[in-house]
Amino acid sequence: MEIIHQQSETTILLDQEEILMQKKLESSSSASSDKCCIYKIPEFILKGNEKHYKPSVVSIGPAYYKDQSLETMQHIKWIYLKHFLIHSQNVNKNRGLKDFINYVKGSNGKICGQYQEQIIFPNECNDFVEMVVLDAAFLVYLFLNNWCPNKWPIPINQPGLMPYINKDLYLLENQLPFFVLQDFFDLAFGNVFQPFINFTLAYIHNHTNFPGVKAIHHCMHTNKIDASTINHLLDLMRTCCCLPCNLLPRNQLNLPKDTFPSTAKRLFDAGVKFEVQDSSDSPLNITFEKGKLKIPKLVLDDFTEPYLRSILFFEQCHYSKNSYIIDYIFFLDELIDTVEDVQVLDRSEIIQNDLGSDEDAIKFINKITANVNLECKFYYSGISRDLNEYAKTHWNRWLAILRRNYFNHPWASYICDRCNRTFCS
Repeated sequence: MEIIHQQSETTILLDQEEILMQKKLESSSSASSDKCCIYKIPEFILKGNEKHYKPSVVSIGPAYYKDQSLETMQHIKWIYLKHFLIHSQNVNKNRGLKDFINYVKGSNGKICGQYQEQIIFPNECNDFVEMVVLDAAFLVYLFLNNWCPNKWPIPINQPGLMPYINKDLYLLENQLPFFVLQDFFDLAFGNVFQPFINFTLAYIHNHTNFPGVKAIHHCMHTNKIDASTINHLLDLMRTCCCLPCNLLPRNQLNLPKDTFPSTAKRLFDAGVKFEVQDSSDSPLNITFEKGKLKIPKLVLDDFTEPYLRSILFFEQCHYSKNSYIIDYIFFLDELIDTVEDVQVLDRSEIIQNDLGSDEDAIKFINKITANVNLECKFYYSGISRDLNEYAKTHWNRWLAILRRNYFNHPWASYICDRCNRTFCS
């Protein structure tokens, strides 16, 4: 009898272990969902760089929900929600808080499937619904305020916090799925206003200094963005950067073997002229023709790094086969190694360095690519190959030395250019 009893206990323990493991298998489904688009920053990347990945003022979504350091904005969100509901009822008197709560409850699984990390709250259902309602209403109202401040006044005006709020809205972990914002807007206002994507783009354009701000302006006036394809605000920023260039998937491009450019100073010494790319709205449109390397202007300030770090990691996770922004940053990283490289780009106004010293700019560019990998052919290989071949040409190197050391008069420079056309034609 004792042996049978022991066997029964063993069977029960095995059954319990199977049940626990089965629950873990089921709970892991969200992380492997093909809809996942909001990723967790690994600890080894986060360590030492917390200020670039963690929100300073406002939490959006579950990652930093109820973080005590962000409690002030949580209280302010309730005031935003109140004003949001008032405006919603002005359009549709039958629309109330219960409608938005029911929407979130009905969309629970779809929303959770967007996050890589499983969402767990102590009071799971109530806390999750409260979080989504507060965050969605806050963002929709904020974007509408930008469109018409008089009609949609800010409930509590804190101008000193706005730069930090705007930075926080585009951190990868600090996101709500875009379809939630779209559905809240539609549920509240129907077709009374213009499409919600227009309000969103206008807000980003007016309140950020993201490298692709000109691209966002382009998208505002071309209606090329399909809101149903946007994952979240950070994804929208990336999409704007790519659209004006009409970038093709890598498998449709005939790219040469991976080739990277020499440094800016070496290219300059070899006769390459550096100019700002003014003919395109996209920050990715780098061209090299007739000895001129044209690169869109990049502003380096305290908020550039958080934007780029989040978008680089997001692209590596979600667009690894079409990582155009990763390639753009790698191209700049190859150009910049020394203070002289920074000075070449600064003099040509390709870089606007608001970080302080040239050394700060070097550190910024060089360290931002740490833990970022190229997982497909380098998009700028063709340009890099042409640059390096141009720099190796003895005639171009000789002309560069001649211009720099012996031809300081404007007429002399003209003569030099005429010689170049005569002998190279």
